[in-house]
This record gives sequence, C-alpha cells and structure tokens, in this order.
Amino acid sequence: MHLRTGEEKSALDSVHSLFELTRETLAAEGDACAGFAEIAATVLNEVVRPFTAKWHGLSEQGAFARGDSCRSFRRELLQLQPQLRAYQSLLASLVGVGPATERERVSEPPREEPGRLAYALQLDAPTELLERMEAAERSEVLKRRAALGLKANAEDGVLVDTVGLSFSGGGIRSATFALGVVQALAARDLLREVDFMSTVSGGGYLGTFLSSYLDTDDDRVGPGAAQQPFAAGQAVEAPPLRHLRNHSKYLMEGRWLERMGMFVQFAHGALINMLAMLPVLLALILLAFLACWAGLEGGSVSAFVNSSDPLALPPWSLPILAGYGAILLSVPLTERIASRPGSWMRERGGTLLGGLTLLAVVTALVPTGLLGLHRSFHGFITGLERMRFGGLDLDWELVGAGAGALLQVAGGPLLQLASRHKSTIMGSLAQVAALGTSVLFLLLAYLGLFEWLFLSEWAVEADAPWRTVAWVAGALAVMVVYAIVAIDINLTSPHRTYRDRLCRAYLLRFGKSSAVEVARQKPLSQLGSHHKSPYHLINCTLNVPGSENLELRGRRCDFFIFSKHFCGSPVLGYEDTSSYERRNPALDLGTAMAISGAAAGPLMGTMTIPGVPFLMTMLNVRLGYWLRVDDRPLHKLSAPGLLHLLAEISGQSHERQPYQNLSDGG
Repeated sequence: MHLRTGEEKSALDSVHSLFELTRETLAAEGDACAGFAEIAATVLNEVVRPFTAKWHGLSEQGAFARGDSCRSFRRELLQLQPQLRAYQSLLASLVGVGPATERERVSEPPREEPGRLAYALQLDAPTELLERMEAAERSEVLKRRAALGLKANAEDGVLVDTVGLSFSGGGIRSATFALGVVQALAARDLLREVDFMSTVSGGGYLGTFLSSYLDTDDDRVGPGAAQQPFAAGQAVEAPPLRHLRNHSKYLMEGRWLERMGMFVQFAHGALINMLAMLPVLLALILLAFLACWAGLEGGSVSAFVNSSDPLALPPWSLPILAGYGAILLSVPLTERIASRPGSWMRERGGTLLGGLTLLAVVTALVPTGLLGLHRSFHGFITGLERMRFGGLDLDWELVGAGAGALLQVAGGPLLQLASRHKSTIMGSLAQVAALGTSVLFLLLAYLGLFEWLFLSEWAVEADAPWRTVAWVAGALAVMVVYAIVAIDINLTSPHRTYRDRLCRAYLLRFGKSSAVEVARQKPLSQLGSHHKSPYHLINCTLNVPGSENLELRGRRCDFFIFSKHFCGSPVLGYEDTSSYERRNPALDLGTAMAISGAAAGPLMGTMTIPGVPFLMTMLNVRLGYWLRVDDRPLHKLSAPGLLHLLAEISGQSHERQPYQNLSDGG
C-alpha cells in the first residue's frame, strides 16, 4: 500500500480474515477438500500467522497511531504479498484455473530480484504528467548509461535493473559517512552503476557535491576510482575530498570579522521579525483601548483604576446574553424543522452557533475582563513606582515590555531542551515552559505598551487620549505597509548565510587551473548535462500544519522533491523545474541543498512543538524557506512578508498560499 492510500488496520483485518474464510470453507466442504486443508494449514500457520500475531498485538497497543509503525507494517505487508499471490495461484490451480508451479514457493521468504523500475511514490498525478516524468527520468538514465559505456537494460522502453543510492539526514556526520560509502563504491567501480541518488538533509551535502563536481566534460572527472574526485595521485588524498574534510566546520569558518558579521545578520533578522510583529501588537492594543473605552461608557479612567469597587458588566451585556440564551433555547426546535438532509441549517448550523457564541462572549464579557486586567496591572506598576530600587527612577511600563523581550531570549535554552528530550518528562516540562514563555512574552509586551501609551495619560485626564489613538493608528498603517511591501522573510532569516557557507564547502567544480573551485550557482534544470552523476532527487518537507486535507492524517506536512526535470509534492502537484526557477530566481542546487538541510525552524512537520514556533521566529531560528508556487500575476511583485510570518508563528500555513514553507522537517 502507498503511504497516502489505504488504512493499516483495515489491511490487517483483511489478512486476518483468511483464517475465518478457511474455517468456513473446511466446515462447508468437509473431507472433500483434504488437499486444500493441508495447503491452507501450512500457509496460514507458517506464513500468515507470524505476521498477524505480531501486528494484532501492536495494533491493540496503538502502534498505528505512529508513523514509524505504519511504515514498518506496510513494508512487511509488501514482503508478504508475493507469498499470498503464490498461495492464490496455487489454489486456482487446484480447481483447474491456473498452473501448479507455485506450490514450492509459497513458504519461501520473498527474494529481491532485478526487475523493472518501480515508482514507489505512486504519485497522485494525471496520467499524462506521470508519463512525462517517467519518460524524462528514463531518458536521463539511458543517456548516462550510454555515456559511461553501460548496457542500456531497457525492455519495451521501460528501465530494468535500476540501482538507487540513498543518503539520509544527520548533518555533517551523515555527509562524512556518505563520503566514505561513495569512496568504497568508486574503488570497486560500482558508483557508475548507480542510476538514481536520493538525498535528504545532511546526506544532501554529499549528494550536491557529486551532482556539481561530476558535471563536466573533462575526461579526468568521473565516477571511477582513477578519476577525480577520487584519484589521489601522488597526494595522500584527492584534492576535492581533502577540501570537503577541511571544511567540516563550514559554519564557523572565516576571520573573526566574517563570523561577527554572521551573528549581526542573525540578530538583524530577529529585530526585523519583532518589528514585523509590532503592527499586530499595536492593532490588538487599539482594539483593547476601544473595548475599555466602551466598557467605561465615557467615565473617568482615573476613578476606575484607583477604585476597589467590584467590576460590573456593561449595560449592553444583559440584552446580548438574553438574546444568546433565547437562541440556545430555539436550537432544538430549529433542528427539528431543518432536519432534512442537505438543508442549510443542518450543514452550517454548528458553525453559526459557534460564531454567535464567540460574538456574545466578546461583546458582553471582554470589555469588563480587559478593564479588570489593566486595573490590576496599573496597580502593580503604581506600586513599583512608589518604590525606589537604589535610587533609580524607572519607567516601569517599558520595563514590563522589556521583560517580555528577556523572556524571549530565555526561551532559547528551553527550545534546545525540548527538542533534545521531547519524549521524556523533562522534555514535556520544557515544552510547557516554552509555551508559557511565549504567552508571557505577548502578555507583558501588550500590558506594558498599553500602560505606557494610554493609561498613564488617561488616568490623569478625564477624557480619552484620542490624540495618542490617532498617532498609534497612523503608525500602525505605516508599519503594515512597510511589513507587507519591504520585508522579505527569506532575506531576514539565516537561510542565505547557511546556504552560502554550505556552497563554499560542497558546491564544487573541476576548474581549469585547479582541481577544486567553488561553483557560485548551479541551476537545477541543468544538472547532469554531461551524464556522469546519478539522477539526483533532493527531498525536503512541505510544512502545511493548517491544511484541511485529510490525506495528511495529522502529519501536518507532506514530502517535496527537487529534481532536474520536475519539482513538487502530492499535495501541491508536480511541475517542470524550469517553472519553479522562473518564479524563484534564487532557486538552484545550492538553495535546494540548504532547504533540504534546514533542520531548525518554527515549522518542522511532526516534530513541531506547541509554543515553540513563536519563540523560534522571534529568535530568528528559521532555516526554512518560503518557495513561490503561485503563478498568478497578483503575486509576481510580492514577497513572503508579514502574512507568511504570521502563518509561520501560528502554525496555520496551508497549501493554498502563494508561497509554501519548506524545510527538512526536523
């Protein structure tokens, strides 16, 4: 079964049903099916029972709720299927429908045999597109085999005996391990036999090196042991491989000014992120001010904040709550009237009731709650102002807002602890602390700015500070325009620095004057132009935690592939790589490598921790990349800005956005 089709529990029940069907057949036919009984007993007890016994217990323990268990089940089911097909063929032969040559193979374990290329992804794409994708890959493989003097191995236009090589993730350690594997294959003249190369995260570092370095028409370069980048000659090690090892600390290379510049860029991005969030905070403050003003009904704030009288609901609360109660009482009658299938009330009634509930709570209760919150905070600030700490006269409203910023910085160790110990009690406590830190940051920043902008003036003057309101509204409008037009969150993230340093270490080419040169740019659509490297598939993760697509089944992400001819994912679909390059001028082999290796970010697929996206965004721990997938004219001059940053913080990005967030999924 493909990962995006079928259901594990149903498949297990289907296999288990063989026992009941066999018992029913034996009971109905009796001694007339003695041969069938002997064969069935052998197959069910020796082949099927070990599978069902294992997975029945695991399913009862909730194994199918975990992605790794689902993948293991599907892999073992795939191994069981050839034996079940042989059993089916044998039973058919007993009744004269098919040959009896499968009997001896039923109890044998499945063997890996060379055969036609199986497209394991089983892409949900139009047939025409799938045929184009297969034809493009087949053409690349055949051209490479011809260029390297290998046998074509194609039957009726379909590749057979294809060989794939996969490099998994793990950062620089994975790249170093993969390098040793590639050296061993080259030494045995086996690397030239590899048709496809699939990489992710750290494995993509080494895969990028091979795709870039081998792409030359110089005969001294190739996948053989006597060619570069593997031939050492008189040296201890080949220059390209020596370059890879010498740049193992690629992030911390360079002079101290260069390293300092990297940290300044990192801090600058964090500052821009906070400035981009300021319009949201100011908008909340303006709405809160209007709610407080309405709740006071024009009364004096000074009298209110200095009063100890209990809070009272606004006069309009009673009619609103009474009306809401009447609506609730009418729900049973409405449901009886609109109970027919397909009626609007039956399909949308729940949504309408939820919206009315939210509206009633906001209009009736929120003003009073905000007034109480601000009165408590104002009293706390007033008490601090009466105290002298070493003779300091501090502006405690701004201190409150600054405390939120300090909490943001303090969240860094919490993020590290939560990611390292996610499945432990310590990790769970760190997750709760990270979520609490995010909430406290927003609350203190909101209360401090509200107190400084409004209450300090409003508490002295009887009238509302409308002049301040006007200034805040004007500043809000300017900031919104700036955040939407001027900010590109791909440029404020550490992605560019990460990409450039990775390229300096791994995006290499064979130069005219030197065996090692850094290739500044390598378009994806021009990979393998000299047919020496395997067809490269670069894997990463499409983060869509806000998607309503049920096929994702709570994974909050989907896989995404970069390759020479096609890019895309099952959720988004697949397009020509040239189309992606046209929309994204910065997209090339180095960018794809950095995206695939973006192991830290607010959105990390199933590894996303609640409360962490906000902290990671504010700290600018954002190695992911927003890739443009929308080709409509409306978005040609736009860039991923404030709205996409909010989607990243809130975890509400979805597949309908013009830009999609990609990473390696953690």
